[in-house]
Amino acid sequence: MPEFHDRFLAGDVRGTLVLLAPDAIFHSPASDFEGHDRIARVFAALTHVISDAQVTGVWRGDRDTAVAFSARIDGRQVDGMLRVIEGDHGTVTDVTLLLRPLDALLAGVERMKALLR
Repeated sequence: MPEFHDRFLAGDVRGTLVLLAPDAIFHSPASDFEGHDRIARVFAALTHVISDAQVTGVWRGDRDTAVAFSARIDGRQVDGMLRVIEGDHGTVTDVTLLLRPLDALLAGVERMKALLR
């Protein structure tokens, strides 16, 4: 079964949401989003912003996984890091997304604003 990060990077919104705790928190580069419904909306918008994601490294701890990846935002190459933390019941409670370089990140933030209006 694909892991959360595989589903997230593939743009599988439904697949990620079934693994999220109801009170999960998503830390995006621009803001934090709490709760299943708010995160669902953001994840759906992200599928229109981040494309061609490829995992370049995975590091696992007891309850957290860090995943390095490359992707594209508006045709620009980006490097990213996704940190996923699981709670007591195996559901994902905390997700942090980091992206660089800044110019591509800012383009992605602007696109997200337009999609989330």
